Amino acid sequence: MRSFPTRSVLAGACTLALIGGTAATLSPVNAAPPATSNTVQGGSSSLPGNNNNNDNANDNSDNVQQTKITSVEGGPLNPITGENTLTITGEGIDPNQSFESLQAEVYELDADGDRTGKNLAQDDAKLTVTEDGHFSGTAKVKGNFDPQKRYAVFAVIYSGHGYHTVEARQDLPVQQVDEKNVHPSVTVTPDFAWNNTFYRHLNTNTLTVRGTRQEGATRLIIRVEALDENGKVTETLVTKDASADLNGGNFTTKVQVPGSKIESGKRYQVVVETGANDWSRAEVEDFGGDTESEAVGIVDGAPLSRSAAENRLKVAGGGFDAATAAQNGSKVRLIFAEYDVENDIIRDDEIVNTTVTPKPNGDFEGELTIPGNKLQAGKKYVVRAYLEDADGRVSSDITLKTLVPTKE
Repeated sequence: MRSFPTRSVLAGACTLALIGGTAATLSPVNAAPPATSNTVQGGSSSLPGNNNNNDNANDNSDNVQQTKITSVEGGPLNPITGENTLTITGEGIDPNQSFESLQAEVYELDADGDRTGKNLAQDDAKLTVTEDGHFSGTAKVKGNFDPQKRYAVFAVIYSGHGYHTVEARQDLPVQQVDEKNVHPSVTVTPDFAWNNTFYRHLNTNTLTVRGTRQEGATRLIIRVEALDENGKVTETLVTKDASADLNGGNFTTKVQVPGSKIESGKRYQVVVETGANDWSRAEVEDFGGDTESEAVGIVDGAPLSRSAAENRLKVAGGGFDAATAAQNGSKVRLIFAEYDVENDIIRDDEIVNTTVTPKPNGDFEGELTIPGNKLQAGKKYVVRAYLEDADGRVSSDITLKTLVPTKE
């Protein structure tokens, strides 16, 4: 997040979609493999709902290494400092495992202890891995975060093509400070991806924009802009006046960016401007564009209600093979089922199983009718979408994930 004051005005002059208990919106993992086949030895689930610490993982096997973070120096996190530098060490990475990189990532935790929002670690926090499976490195976290929230650092393996698994985690203490000294903050979280990427194959790329401590602000304007190679604004894709969402200096609002406006490789920025008659402040978040990857997003109907007779969850996505999608008899199958976080499996007893006809270009839209009495407090659920050809063979899977809340 880049922030800068704008010119003062003088007075008078947001696959698989995961749906979980009380969790806050969590964006999906970019191009992660299906939940039933992507657990790395010694690691925890690559699905975002898993909050295992790994200290007790695989206790029933003496032959499986346990990956764990053994120490984190540089804490507790200070919410009013310019930057926190964490030094992370750990052990238990399988020396026979092949992967591209091991990263340190820092996330806010929701009420269930699951990671939510976006990675707070700045730049590229790679961890160095030795031949005996030990690892170490640093992660930098800016100080403008909410001291009332909980946070944790995660060791995450990236194995290529966007696939990744959470290997270990360690909760991070937060230094308690005088609230009046905490800086104003703005976060822009995609509801559809872990990273800051807009997808052309999503009908709508939805962003959740939150702000705190914007005391005195009466104006809130959000713009999504396309940039050229020199960083100059070439087009404004979306402008939203969200001033009505300001509440005592805090706000939460949604911004929707049409996928049809996204170009591959192009740079974008989200500008969040707050202000009043005599001052203005802007925060800027950078995004990229992707027109190739398969993607799925929840269009409407979330959060799901346990007290409703029926929930109608609308999803849309695309990127499936166009030649297969155009075949007469091809279909996209949508499955809604419980997801077992602890064991990283999708339950066999499907709650909803339906099909929709894909568009010839590989995009699709669909609706799942989910009975409220099938939802249980604290449970998490998966919407899985995959393409079947005319003979019923699975051609490809949608593998992005989104965590959204349920309610009574």
